[in-house]
This record gives sequence, C-alpha cells and structure tokens, in this order.
Amino acid sequence: MIAPEISLVTSADGLEALGPDWERCLVRSAGASIFVSFEWMRAWWRHYAQGRALRVAVARTNGSVTGILPLYLGTAPLAPGVPARVLRLLGCGSDTSPD
Repeated sequence: MIAPEISLVTSADGLEALGPDWERCLVRSAGASIFVSFEWMRAWWRHYAQGRALRVAVARTNGSVTGILPLYLGTAPLAPGVPARVLRLLGCGSDTSPD
C-alpha cells in the first residue's frame, strides 16, 4: 500500500482550487450531506473567516486526492481571559450548528 502525501491548504484561493476534487470525494462518501459539500464549506469560510486561519489537510495518492480534512485554527477561552488556540472543523462555530 502506498502512503498518501499530505499537504496543507491555508488560503482562500487554495480552498477554491479544491472544488472539483472535493466534489469527487463527496460522491464516493457514505456520509455525504449538504453540510460537508464544497459549496457549504466555501460559503461558510467566506462568511466566518475573520480572525481564523484556514488549515485544510489534503491527502493524495498517486497524484489523486483521496481525502480532505477541512479545519480552521481559531481561539476558545481556556479560562476567563485566557484564550487557547483550537483546531475546529470548517463549517462549525460562530452562529452555525450543522449536523
């Protein structure tokens, strides 16, 4: 078995470029829903990116995308007045609560 090559997408342009590969992965996914679609994630990022850093892990095997882990780096209170850096799934947080 060939180990996948992992890369990190950190820009809106990089996220945009993942669209076709994202949709190909979604079609093969047993857990596909609108909330994991490229359109949902892209729209969510456009509205909620402020103060957050995009961190989408992309797995490729033989040059083909075989997996996408959409994350962002944000902050959450560790204690009153003490923020902690946290990785969260793209599409979660702020005023949204997708399934």
